[in-house]
Amino acid sequence: MKTVGIAAVAASAGAGAFAGSASAASFTTSPSGTVTVDPGTYDWDGSSLDVGSGDALVGGGSAGDVVVNLTGGTMEGSVEGELSNIVVRGANPNSKAGIDLYPGATVDGFVWPEGGQQAEDRAFYTPTGGSETLTVRNSAWAWMSNNGAYIDKPPVLMENCAAVNNNITGIRIGNRDGTPSGETTTIRNSLVAVTREVATDGANSANARGIRIRHPGDFVIENCWFIYLDVPGTANPIEIHDGAADSTVTIRDCHFYNDSGQALVRDKSDGGADVTIENCTVEGSGSTEVEPSFSGSGISSGSASYPLPSEVTGYAAADEIEGVGAGIGPWDGSSTSVDQSTTTEETTTEETSTTTEQTTTNDTTTSDTTTTNEATTTRDTTTTEPTTTTETTTSSKTTTSNDGKASSGESDKCSDRRD
Repeated sequence: MKTVGIAAVAASAGAGAFAGSASAASFTTSPSGTVTVDPGTYDWDGSSLDVGSGDALVGGGSAGDVVVNLTGGTMEGSVEGELSNIVVRGANPNSKAGIDLYPGATVDGFVWPEGGQQAEDRAFYTPTGGSETLTVRNSAWAWMSNNGAYIDKPPVLMENCAAVNNNITGIRIGNRDGTPSGETTTIRNSLVAVTREVATDGANSANARGIRIRHPGDFVIENCWFIYLDVPGTANPIEIHDGAADSTVTIRDCHFYNDSGQALVRDKSDGGADVTIENCTVEGSGSTEVEPSFSGSGISSGSASYPLPSEVTGYAAADEIEGVGAGIGPWDGSSTSVDQSTTTEETTTEETSTTTEQTTTNDTTTSDTTTTNEATTTRDTTTTEPTTTTETTTSSKTTTSNDGKASSGESDKCSDRRD
């Protein structure tokens, strides 16, 4: 392993570089092997990031100790190996942002509070599918004008991430382009929030979906928090697209704070997905509607603790996202503990019972159920192991019209431009 710090020379001549703020030295954005960057603040000239398979660019020190200021160009590049512990500051200067992530790559600690509002800007993009799992954890992205994490080809494991105030969708998932059937994408211990009117790039209308299941596959969304305030441009916290028919979707141990008029879960597949919803809660002044028919105990009214992005990701800079902080939505200034452990376990989607080990302080009260399911749930807030003892099949759709759904920003044409 080689350590490249503020006083070091460039790792390779002609390579894209960050410049250290304390000297004229730089380090490459194209690491060979594992390159560990000394803690400090650096400037990025916009040259493409290129982390090859087997290579790693790792920020040294503690979480958030390596900060990169965007000074020009666009925040772009590709990762086939590992990118870890990098905080990017400043809005994207030029179109079109996006780090290409490949199957088998790992992003562990990437935080970009200001995001990109240029044409076609997104934080992440997946150019291809495959059988290897893409891992994204301990990361946050916000204020992207054309998708936050556009990662709808390979199987994905996402843990402890925050997607805040992104247009089109915060997290777009699916399996296609070389991904075999039977692969599972899991999103857990993550926060999705829309607290301000989102930015658009001029080609899109505001249509801020949370997790958008765009293509078929097996999907697990567990122990996640959704915060949707009554602001212009909100859409649904979770959407099952018509292109995702024949999917298996499990939503469990999730908490929704909804002040908007949008359904919590929208079903554009017209009943084509096999949906299980277990042990979830909803609060707020907005809609409690769940469109798809589902098995499981469903979503009941009840209160929960909602963590800040820093508590989810472990990065203080994540709380510097505009639209985040005490006094906004359910954030009341109290702290919430979120499990920071990682896992490589395979996630099953059995409908009879689930066991999810978490260390949280989500004290959830289930009362006045909003569906016709009745379930007995036991929750220990020290080692949260929810067990559901009732299995039913319920449709909680409360209306037959499309009232309250986004009609101006659907724009698959805009959101699919790189397909």
